[in-house]
Parts: sequence; C-alpha cells; structure tokens
Amino acid sequence: MFAWVLQTLQACSNARFAAKLELMRSFGWSESEFLTALCKAPGILDETKKVMERKMEFLVKEAGCTPSYAARYPVLLICSLDKRLIPRYRAVEILKSKGLRTRKWQLSRIMCVSEKDFFEKFILCHKEKVPELHEIFTAGCKRAAS
Repeated sequence: MFAWVLQTLQACSNARFAAKLELMRSFGWSESEFLTALCKAPGILDETKKVMERKMEFLVKEAGCTPSYAARYPVLLICSLDKRLIPRYRAVEILKSKGLRTRKWQLSRIMCVSEKDFFEKFILCHKEKVPELHEIFTAGCKRAAS
C-alpha cells in the first residue's frame, strides 16, 4: 500500500493535489480525513471532480452515508458507481423492503465483497422469495456496462 501511495503522489502535481483536497473539503472532509483516506485508497486522486461529485452525492443523498463515513471507507469512492454501487445498493434495498435483510450490513462491506460472494449472499439465496431480484440486479449491471 505504501508503494501505491508513493507512486500515486509522485504522479500527482501539487495543483491537482490541492484541488482534490479542496473538493473533499467542500464535501465536509477535514484535511486529516483526506490524508487518512488517501493512505487507504490512493486511487481517489485519479477520480475526476465530476465522478467524485456523483459518487459523494449518491453516497450521501441516496445511501444515507455521512461524508465522514465515506472518508473512513474511501474504497467506496473508487468503486464504479454504475456497475457496483448503485446495483448493489438497490438490490439490498429491495431485500430490505421485503423484510429479507435481517442482518444490518455496513455499506462498505456490501460494496467491497467479491462479485461472486455478493451474488451468492444477496441474490441467489433469495431467488425463491424475490425472483425478480436476479433480473433487476443483472439488468442494472448490464446497463452500466453498455
């Protein structure tokens, strides 16, 4: 991880670093939160302003996260919004609305589990009770891929 952080910082200009820090401050992050997030997920420096704004808007407004939560789990900001964050969030919300999500899962765990494990734990095991879930989830992922 240390090597990845160094490599990312070396490739980043001072102006770009400062701009990213200011962008994250506009979301309510402190400088300390930004630096900690950067150490955990250096890839946040590679995201464009527009993409970062869309992800933060989704996480805060739709998923109900606080900006500090996103700072604690910055890997959420390097996940694909359309291929991972939105389809998984919607699948879990469907399960929740049907009363099938009995365990409180942290959003970061839901998003970071492998594709195979997510599919098994959240989609396939509920195939009988919510048959449309499989179609909704795969359709959302396919739409994002095209």
